Amino acid sequence: FFGADGRLYLSGAGPSGVSLLRLDPRGDEEVWRGEGAFIMFTGQLSADLYLAWRPAFAGNTQNRIELFDAATGEFRELLTDYTDARHLGGGRVVAVDVRGRLALMRLDTASGELLEAPSVAVDGLALSNGAFPIYDVSTGSALVYVAGGATANEGETLAWLGPNGGLETVSERAAAYDADSRISPDGNTLALEIGNDGIVSVWLHDVARDVQTPLVPGRESSFPVWSPDGNEIILRMNATDGIEGGLYRIPADRSAQPALLLADPEGRFVLPQDWSPDGRTLLYIESDTQTRPDGTNNDLWLLPVDGGDPRTFLATTADETDARFSPDGGWVAFDSNQSGRGEIYLRAVDGGGEIAVSGDGGTDPELSLIHI
Repeated sequence: FFGADGRLYLSGAGPSGVSLLRLDPRGDEEVWRGEGAFIMFTGQLSADLYLAWRPAFAGNTQNRIELFDAATGEFRELLTDYTDARHLGGGRVVAVDVRGRLALMRLDTASGELLEAPSVAVDGLALSNGAFPIYDVSTGSALVYVAGGATANEGETLAWLGPNGGLETVSERAAAYDADSRISPDGNTLALEIGNDGIVSVWLHDVARDVQTPLVPGRESSFPVWSPDGNEIILRMNATDGIEGGLYRIPADRSAQPALLLADPEGRFVLPQDWSPDGRTLLYIESDTQTRPDGTNNDLWLLPVDGGDPRTFLATTADETDARFSPDGGWVAFDSNQSGRGEIYLRAVDGGGEIAVSGDGGTDPELSLIHI
């Protein structure tokens, strides 16, 4: 974005944390760098005061606009349930609410105080993944945007993707389905991550009857992983009401309450990835955040599901995520940013070398019957 000083700024996030850079052909200047939940800087009000946006994912539970004071390094909340604020000049700011409406407001450029409350100027902006509007405003106040309305983030439906690229509808139920949803071994039930107002929980979807049931009612849960026989699920549940956050094991028919398998280590979070074909081992991520691959210091671990201590599978300075066992259980495919961007690699479970699978970027591997 272009700042109030007319210079170009870049908001960045990666393995080394979140940063704000002031770009210059003679050498870029780092305004700020930090760690923690995902932040996007979207505008500048004055020399040291910036607009920041925390989307409702990657460790953030709610969309909110904040003010960042570069002189003190402090953030303070400005608005909740708004995204992607832009400064048009003179304290005039636009932002998009969670219903897809562009609102206009006015701030004091020195203090950030809200002088005029948000008022809706345009309705009907699409929200990608429930949080990301695509729009821009020119210096002459002309608006360009992708239309779609507030239901865009809840308009996803379910379909089978065939080997030839054809789609077959599974369900017309519209919802905000998250990426870490899994198919049962027999293909009859889907363990779905469904988002609602920034909260994600796991639901079971009966394919034949088109019926959805929460796996653990009233609890925030994610990363469902099926046992090889389809009788159990291991998932992540966050800490709440005196209950520890960590990996929990539950019968798929909900005949018993979730049982804690592994608690979060101090200051870290555990995220299940895959259950080995022989049913003995869970592959999981240990991470700085309790979301998918959006945190930092993501490492891969192996845990005996019927008792025993976890052991490191792969821990490097890069982030290892989205890991899956091969059908014979001898290999693990995973995504790593060790080259500076996400690529897919294979590594033997019992040690040995590493094989690079992709060469031009790759994420989210899924293994079929492969021969290595």
